[in-house]
Amino acid sequence: MKPLVSGVDARRYVEPRPTIHILFPYTRTGEEVQILDAVDFQRRYPCAWSYLQSYAVELKRREVTLDNGGNIIEAPFDDERWYRFGRHQNIDKQDIPKLMVPRLVNRLVSAVDTCGLYYLDNVDVGGVQPADDIDLFFLAGLLNSKVLNFVFQRISKPFRGNYLSANKQFIAPLPVPTATAEQAADIAALARQLQASHTLRRDILARLARRMETVRRRPKPETWLFPDLKSKRELEAEAPATLDADGRRAWATKRYDDVLGGIHGAIKERLHPSATLDAVFVDGELSFLIDGVTIIDRIFVTDAEGSFILAQWKVLAATFSITARTTGERLCNALRRLAGNDHSPVIQQIMELERELATAETTILRQEREMDAAVYALYSLSDDEIELVENG
Repeated sequence: MKPLVSGVDARRYVEPRPTIHILFPYTRTGEEVQILDAVDFQRRYPCAWSYLQSYAVELKRREVTLDNGGNIIEAPFDDERWYRFGRHQNIDKQDIPKLMVPRLVNRLVSAVDTCGLYYLDNVDVGGVQPADDIDLFFLAGLLNSKVLNFVFQRISKPFRGNYLSANKQFIAPLPVPTATAEQAADIAALARQLQASHTLRRDILARLARRMETVRRRPKPETWLFPDLKSKRELEAEAPATLDADGRRAWATKRYDDVLGGIHGAIKERLHPSATLDAVFVDGELSFLIDGVTIIDRIFVTDAEGSFILAQWKVLAATFSITARTTGERLCNALRRLAGNDHSPVIQQIMELERELATAETTILRQEREMDAAVYALYSLSDDEIELVENG
C-alpha cells in the first residue's frame, strides 16, 4: 500500500444543506425576539398559520399533566400562544451571523452562517458568536486549521468510535493568537474562498449522485478490483494432483476465500469513522485511497472508462458511511458495483461533472495549502512544530 497525497477533507467549511425546515413564529425588534400575535401571524403568513392549525390539538397537549384517571389537570400550552416554542434558550441568537460547530466530531470543524439563516439545536450543533471586531471567517479559518485540531484532539473528551466533544468546554480554551489586521484579513479571505469551494464541491457531488441513481449497476469480478487475485479456475489448476475434481474445486475455493479475506482484513484495519476516502485516475490507472494511502491500484482502463468510474468512486467516497463495524468486504463490494458507459446523455453529464469536480478539488487543495501556510505563520511555528502538527 503506497502513500499518496491525501484528498480533500470534505468535512470542513461546507455550508449545510438543510433537509428539515422549521417554522419560527417570532419576530425581532431590536435586541428582543417576540412571538407573533395570532392575528398578525394569520394575516402575514396564512399558509403557515393553516399548517400550525392542523396540529393545534397536539401542540396544546404538550407537557400535559394527567391525574390517575387520565384527565388533564394542567396544560401549560393550552392558551392563546399555543404555537410558541417549548424552550426559549438562545432564541434571540438564532437569526444572527455565527459559526456552526458540530458537537460530536472526529476532527474539529466549523462553517459560517453569514446571514443567520440556520437555526441550531444547541446540542448536536453549537453556535459561536464572535466579538464585534472579529471576522467570522477569521475564526473559521482557525477552527478548521490543523493547528487547532491538533490541540483540540488532546484536550477534548473522547467518546466511542474516536468521536470527540466540541462543546464550549473544549472550544473556549483553544489558543487564538493576536493577529495583525493584515494577517486576519488574509486568513478570513482564504476561509471565504474555502467555504465557497467546499460548498461548490458538495453541490457537484449531489448532482453526480442524482444522476448515478438513474443508471443500472452491476458488480465487476473481484479479480478486476484486485489484479493479483487468482481466479478459482486458476487455483484449481494449482490444486494437488491427488485430489479429484470436487476436491480441487473445494481446495481452490478455500484458497481463494483465504486470500480475499486477507485483503479485506487489511483494508478493514484502515477503516475508522474519521477516515477520508478518495479516488484518483492518473496515467490510465485507477486507485482508491483511505487517509491518503492507496488500498486499490493497478486498474488500467481507457480514459473514457476511467473518468466514468472515477466519478462513481468519488460519489462513493463522499457518501460511504463508516462505523466501527464497517468491513473491508463491504467497501470493496461497493467499489465493484459499477455502471457501464453506454454513451447515453446521463453518462455524458456524469463525465462532465467529474471534470468539474476534479477542477474544484484541485482548487481546494491549493487553497488549503495557502491556508496552512498562513496559519503556521500566524502561530510562528517552527519547521519541527509544523511537522508534528502535520503528522498528528
